[in-house]
Amino acid sequence: MSTSSSSDYSSSSDYSSSSCSSSSGDEGSVKLEYAEVLSAAERGEKEAKARLAWYKLTGFQGAEIDRTGGVELLEECADSGDADAMWMLGLCLKYGLGCTVDAARAKTLFNRSKDSSNVVGIFLSKKEKGNGQLRISNRLCQEV
Repeated sequence: MSTSSSSDYSSSSDYSSSSCSSSSGDEGSVKLEYAEVLSAAERGEKEAKARLAWYKLTGFQGAEIDRTGGVELLEECADSGDADAMWMLGLCLKYGLGCTVDAARAKTLFNRSKDSSNVVGIFLSKKEKGNGQLRISNRLCQEV
């Protein structure tokens, strides 16, 4: 997620963010990765909290889907300035994933993320200006 913090998750543990995209299918390593993220989030590491929120929203890494809990974590991270959490929370608010639809607040969050020079925030803020329809992940939309 955001890498501007000196105490971010990737710098404080042995977990490599590049392993997030691993498709090895090894269930044991998936459980270990989830446990590492959960542990780091419980220690208060901001990037881990945002990653855990994504896991709860999507069921990624074997996490139990808990959209309300995911939104709560994103709220906390966005309030602390995490630009990735801002756009993720904006998507939840735009589509009512784990919360009530609030298009105005979603637009505000996309713009705050953009103002932090976040590439996804820049893209989403342009989409909010009517430059096309946004398609979001099937994983995120399932069971909505």
